Amino acid sequence: MNDAIVEDGENFKQFHQFNKYLKHDGDCFAGGFAKHVFEGKKPRDLDMYFTDSSHYEDTLSRMLADGWEQTYKNDHATGVRKDGQSIDLVTYIYGDAESVIGEFDFTVTKFAWRLISEDDEVKFEAVFHPDFFEHLETHRLVIDDKMVLPISTFQRMFKYTRYGFNLCRESKVKLLLAIRNWEPHNSEDTADELEEALTKSLEESMD
Repeated sequence: MNDAIVEDGENFKQFHQFNKYLKHDGDCFAGGFAKHVFEGKKPRDLDMYFTDSSHYEDTLSRMLADGWEQTYKNDHATGVRKDGQSIDLVTYIYGDAESVIGEFDFTVTKFAWRLISEDDEVKFEAVFHPDFFEHLETHRLVIDDKMVLPISTFQRMFKYTRYGFNLCRESKVKLLLAIRNWEPHNSEDTADELEEALTKSLEESMD
């Protein structure tokens, strides 16, 4: 996401509570958690993203050694929990914060909290879509770019509708066209493949 805005983390002190969980340069929390934080709520869970697999492996090892309980592990993420805090360590995508939020569908999820290490100095940054705050304030649900899984986007639209967000007209058209153009590998197995896609969308949704 080339047009992402990067700001000094000192301007976002409400996110400092998450600093202790990030261990490596470039790793970040990203997604819908930011909406809850700006609303003064505790996020139900956190999604942690890594620049490469070695960061994931080291972070998981450290957390387990520190008493975190592993709640699940699959091809997409590993879940851990401790003292009422749940964190999903995401493993099906690696990269910097800009590329991670660039894969998300809704602009109100395109926010990341990133650790940066420079000259032995550790600091934190907020990385977000240029329209993030406007759409968060106006409760507009906007699909500005790609949809990795349009069926996932369709399902998650209902979740954000419950939060009071409304899909804009342009995004409605984009979503409907994407779903219409979705094709099963075998037309005779449409129902089975649709069911598989719905299940996959829940597992791989970019939140």
